[in-house]
Amino acid sequence: MDCQDRPAQAAGAAQSRDDILAIVSHDLRNPLNLIAMSARALEDCASEEARKAQLGIIHRAVARMSRLIGDLLDVSQIAQGTLRVQPAPLEVSALCGEAKLMFTTLLASKGQAFECPQAIDALSVLADRDRMLQVLSNLVGNAHKFTPEGGRVALRVEADGAFARFAIVDSGPGLAANELPQLFDRFWQAGRERRGGVGLGLPIAKGIVEAHGGRIWAESSPGLGTSFYFTIPQAR
Repeated sequence: MDCQDRPAQAAGAAQSRDDILAIVSHDLRNPLNLIAMSARALEDCASEEARKAQLGIIHRAVARMSRLIGDLLDVSQIAQGTLRVQPAPLEVSALCGEAKLMFTTLLASKGQAFECPQAIDALSVLADRDRMLQVLSNLVGNAHKFTPEGGRVALRVEADGAFARFAIVDSGPGLAANELPQLFDRFWQAGRERRGGVGLGLPIAKGIVEAHGGRIWAESSPGLGTSFYFTIPQAR
C-alpha cells in the first residue's frame, strides 16, 4: 500500500469507529432507557393489563436492540469480506408468496397497497432463502418509510439472461441524481431530517446481493418515486 494512502485509510477507519460509537450511544441507549423505565413501572402496576402493557414495551425494545446488533454484525462481516450465504435452488413464486405475507400488513398500516406477482412460471434462483428475505425486508421497509400514506409499493421479478432481476418500486417523493451514488454507503441517509434508522439496511442488502454474485442499483427522479433493482443468478 502506498504511504500516501495510509492517512486517508486511517481517517476512514476513525470515521467508521465514530459512526459505530454514535449508534451505540444513541440508538442502543433509547431502547435501554425504555426497558429501565418499564421495569420500574412494573413495580407499581396495579393491574394485570398494566403489567402486560409494560412487558410489551420491554419486548419491543429488546427486539429493536437485537435487530440493530444483528445489522452491525452483518455490516462488520461485509466490510471484512466474511459474510457467508448458503445458496440453494429457490422458486421465485414461493419467495414472492412469503414476501406478500410478510409485507402486506406492514404497508396497510399506512394505507399503502402492495403489488406482488401472483405467479412466475419456471423461474428459480440459486439463493440463500433467509438472506433473500432479509434483502426484500430492507428494501420494502425502506420504500414503506419514504412512501406517503395511500401510496403503493410493487415487487416485480423477471428473467434477465442468466439472472433473475427483482425490482421494488415505490410512489414516494423520489431522489435527486446526486443522492443516488451515496445510497449504499454505510450510515448515510437521504433526508436525514426524517431520521428513522441508522442507514444500514441498504448497504447490508448490497453486501448480501453481491455475496450471491449479483448486483444492486437504484433509479429515481424527484416526484417520480424510486426503483431499487437487484439481480440473483438463476438456478440451472
